[in-house]
Amino acid sequence: MSHLGRSLGLLEALSIGIGSMIGAGIFVLSGSAAQAAGPAALISFALAGGSVLLTALCFAELATAMPRAGGPYVFVKEAFGDAWGFFVGWSLWVGLALATAFYCLGFAQYLNLLLPGVPPRAAAAAVALVLVGVNLTGARGTARLQNGMVLALVAILGYYIVRSLPVADASLRDPFLPYGWAPVVRSASTVFVSYLGFELIATAAEEMKNPRRDLPLATFLSIVVVVAIYVLVMYTATGLLSHYDLGKSPTPIADAARVAIGPAGAVLLVVAGLLATLSSANTSIMASSRVGWAMAQDALLPHALGRVYGRWRSPLPAVLATGAFTLLALTPDDARQLAGAAGFLHLYPFIVINAALLKLRTKPGYQPSFRVRGGAAVPLLAAAVNAFLLSKVALPDALWGALLIAPGLVYQGVRSACAGLGWRRGTIHR
Repeated sequence: MSHLGRSLGLLEALSIGIGSMIGAGIFVLSGSAAQAAGPAALISFALAGGSVLLTALCFAELATAMPRAGGPYVFVKEAFGDAWGFFVGWSLWVGLALATAFYCLGFAQYLNLLLPGVPPRAAAAAVALVLVGVNLTGARGTARLQNGMVLALVAILGYYIVRSLPVADASLRDPFLPYGWAPVVRSASTVFVSYLGFELIATAAEEMKNPRRDLPLATFLSIVVVVAIYVLVMYTATGLLSHYDLGKSPTPIADAARVAIGPAGAVLLVVAGLLATLSSANTSIMASSRVGWAMAQDALLPHALGRVYGRWRSPLPAVLATGAFTLLALTPDDARQLAGAAGFLHLYPFIVINAALLKLRTKPGYQPSFRVRGGAAVPLLAAAVNAFLLSKVALPDALWGALLIAPGLVYQGVRSACAGLGWRRGTIHR
């Protein structure tokens, strides 16, 4: 049996959650949301945060009942068996690798603003390799880097908010609802992807010192902190630039910072963009590798991926495989397609996980230290919200996501057939 080292405390868990969520939502989607909903886009971010909290509460209950690496994959496997577990686990493993590639490309694009002429894909591949190297040192090394980046990122955004509030012009927010409530709700479904990352805390549960206490607390606090930051950033930005100007800008928050602080403010927010994309990529590599590692532990993937090595007890083969997926995903010309496919590969597993909570509550021995109140209401509502958002995914992105699922399904089919013929290899029992 292979075990991961327990080295993560509450601060590290918070850093994983906050660092993975603060990214494109602030630095990219804020402009398109303002263009669609006007100054009321800040409500869109609040509504999206509230909806994601529903699924996050389900994750927290499940993770305190089963604090094991792999998180979502483990929940579904325990509820519905190996086939569904493999389907969800493979989708999340590939989806997180795609998200990592998207973040690395985002980092390269921000870097190009400071260092024009640097080839974006070469820079993205280089930062992916560096982060894979960091993750090879285990969760402690990854968490130390994450803590530093998240503290710096939150400090920069806090400085921007403090400097912007006194000079913001309230008249720019009048009318507050120029297009009515419908665009506000539609924008909420778009910016929902900004909060993907809360589930990464659960994937590292086995490496937490006290998961039953820290995991639900870190999940809840990280979402609350990020929602507050998103709303405050949108409030200040819509008081510094009109929603028309924000919507036309590829770097809306950096432009808003230029108004409030000057050219140095724009540079500072570009640095924040670099930190945001870097921290998101860092946590995605960590979480993705733990999903692959957990599946290998249960013999659903080649058993070599389930090994840990060194004094850090790091899942080296799973980290390297995740890095290879990430590098292969850097080939598409449209980086937005990476984000769309990654969202697709997250949303339907979330629906299955909402159902897994209801199923596991009926099983003997299910004893979470944190339980969502309201009976079946929260998981059912969360599933409905996720299904609605899934229906909004662009068809090309959904088709690409489905194409990436296919190799895993072929592998699972061959593995099942071989097992039926008595050719199954040895299992690493957890």
